[in-house]
Amino acid sequence: MESRIAIIGIIVEDIDASSKVNDFYMIMECIFWKNGDTIPREGLTLSASQLMHQQDIINTLAGKLGKVEGISAKQHIQRCKKKKKKLLTYCIHLW
Repeated sequence: MESRIAIIGIIVEDIDASSKVNDFYMIMECIFWKNGDTIPREGLTLSASQLMHQQDIINTLAGKLGKVEGISAKQHIQRCKKKKKKLLTYCIHLW
């Protein structure tokens, strides 16, 4: 199966659920960029990740994150159009 580039956006509304997002980051070696920030007055944590993997794996990860109480996750997936040698540079330019 062909690898895809994906951006997963995560909103954490429950601070106790943030450990699940941290677990997600620890097990995924295909993540090549991640960023997060908090909005204290709203009680929210926003996180975004870029990763490269097969589409079914990306769908499963985003789906499992979205099923956790207090977490909302959405994804955007793009097919890789460049050769693998230039893929990382291409991914960064997409962002």
